[in-house]
Order: sequence, then structure tokens, then C-alpha cells
Amino acid sequence: MVVRVLDLCHLADTNAQGDILYNAVKSCVEDHKNVVVDFSGVGYATSSFANSFLGPLVESYGVTRVKQSVKIINVSRTVKYVLKKSMQPFENLAA
Repeated sequence: MVVRVLDLCHLADTNAQGDILYNAVKSCVEDHKNVVVDFSGVGYATSSFANSFLGPLVESYGVTRVKQSVKIINVSRTVKYVLKKSMQPFENLAA
């Protein structure tokens, strides 16, 4: 399954938009299916967006499962930095 961020929300800067993306990918992670999240055209993302998208996924399914199921593509350097930063608190939980 491919999820284009801009098909779901016009920006990536609020908790509500992060929740929308979370809800779009959680069933794939839940069912151990792969999902590609396409950030084409997204120039920036806030930590609020990233935390609302990735935080609940990792809290519910764990770092390892999220990393196995979710592939992020066409991501700018800025967005990649924000997404990685939101994952840092969970990195030591991967075992």
C-alpha cells in the first residue's frame, strides 16, 4: 500500500495532520503488512506532526515492527531530520 501524505493533508505541521497519517497506516502495521509513506512535495514537517504520526505507532507496535512495516520515500532532508528526531526516544527500546 502507498500512502501519499499530500493526498491526506495539505501540510505536515499539526497534531491533527499527524493523526490523519497515523490512522492511514496503522492497519497495515497492525496486520504486519508493508506500507510506503510518500512525502513527495512535503517541504517541511513539525515535531508535532511527526510525534502524532510515529509516536502512537511505536508505542502500540514497537520500533522494530514499525521499521519493518513502514518505508518512507521522497522525503526532504528537513523532514527526514524531524522524523528521525521523533524516533530517538524510542530507539533504546528496540530489542
